[in-house]
Amino acid sequence: MKLYYPKPLYDSNPKHRSALFPLLKVFLKSDTIVKNPGLEVFGLSHQPVSIVQDVNDADVAVLPMSWDYYVNENKENIAQEFIERVQKIVFIFISGDFGVKIPDFPNVCVYRCSGYKSKLPNTHFGLPVFHRDPLERYYNSKDIALRPYTEIPTVGFCGQAIKSIDNRIKEHLRIIYNNTKYYLGLAKKSPQKIQSTSYNRFKILDKLNAKSGITTNFIIRDQYGGGVKRGRGTTKVAEEYFENMTNSDYIICYRGAGNFSVRFYETLAMGRIPVYINTDGLLPLSNSINWKAHVVWVEPSEINRIDEKINAFHQSLDKETFEAIQKSNRNLWKEDLNLWRFFYNQIQNAKMDI
Repeated sequence: MKLYYPKPLYDSNPKHRSALFPLLKVFLKSDTIVKNPGLEVFGLSHQPVSIVQDVNDADVAVLPMSWDYYVNENKENIAQEFIERVQKIVFIFISGDFGVKIPDFPNVCVYRCSGYKSKLPNTHFGLPVFHRDPLERYYNSKDIALRPYTEIPTVGFCGQAIKSIDNRIKEHLRIIYNNTKYYLGLAKKSPQKIQSTSYNRFKILDKLNAKSGITTNFIIRDQYGGGVKRGRGTTKVAEEYFENMTNSDYIICYRGAGNFSVRFYETLAMGRIPVYINTDGLLPLSNSINWKAHVVWVEPSEINRIDEKINAFHQSLDKETFEAIQKSNRNLWKEDLNLWRFFYNQIQNAKMDI
C-alpha cells in the first residue's frame, strides 16, 4: 500500500496532532514524540505500507491534515488546489464531533466518524474509531470471554446519562447558539440537531429499567468519562467500563455530542452485541457489512419498544448462534475495522473518476 502526501500541507505542531490523517499518524512523529508505538499498537509493523515521494508512484494521495484543520487555519485554498491538480483519488479526513463544510470534489473519498448520512454526498464514508485492543490492554488476552445463552438477556451500559432539566436546557441552548453562529457566517462547525443526548440516553436506560424480561446492568455517571480528564484509560473508571461490557450480553450504543458512538466499536472489540440506535449516522463499510446481522438495530421511532427489539433479537438466537455472533463481532472489529485492513480495502476499492 503506497501513500503520498504533500509535505507543504503537513503541520508537525503537536497541538494539531489530532488533526493528522489516521493512517499517517503511525508514521509521522510530532516534534515532541521520541518513540512512536503506533506501528505495533495498530498492527502495522508487519504490513506492506509505505510513504512514497512521487505522487505518480502512489496508490492514493492523502491530505495529511483534516479538512477542518485547513478551514480553521485559513488554508483551504492550497488544499483545494492540490486536490484539483493531482491525478489521483485523494483521501480526506474530517475530525472531531461536528465536521465542517467541504466542496464536493469528484476525486475524493472523505472519511468521517460524525455527520448525518442523509445530508452528505456519496463521496463521504463512515470511519471507524480506531483504538487499542481492550482485551489485550485490560485482560492480557486475545480471546473474548464468551457469554452463555440465557433466556433473559442482560443489557449493559456504563457512561453519562443525565435526567436534569437544567442540563437538558443547557445542551439545547449550546446547540442553538452554535447553529446560529454557523448560519450567520460566524462559525464553521456544521449545524447539529437540537437535542440533549445525555438526556436521551437517560430516557432509554429508564425505559429498560422499567421493563420486565430484561436484566439491566447500568453504571450511570453524571460526567463524561466519570469526570476524568486525562489518562482515563489507566484508571478505575476504564476498568469498570470494560468490566460492565464483560458482564453484559448487549450494550446500549447511542450517539454522543457528535453523531457517532465510540462505545459501538469497543463493544464489537469485546465480542458483545451493540444495541445501535440509528440516528442517521455513517457506519463504516455499510455497502459490504450487513450491520443488522451484528447489532440490535433500533430506529428512533422504535425507542419506546426498545425492550421488544432486544428480546426479539435475543429470542431468535440459541446457544450456538449466540456464541457465534459474539465471535463474529470480535472478528469483524479485528479483521475489517482495524486501521490497516480498513484503509487497505478502501484503497483496493478506490476508482479513478476524474
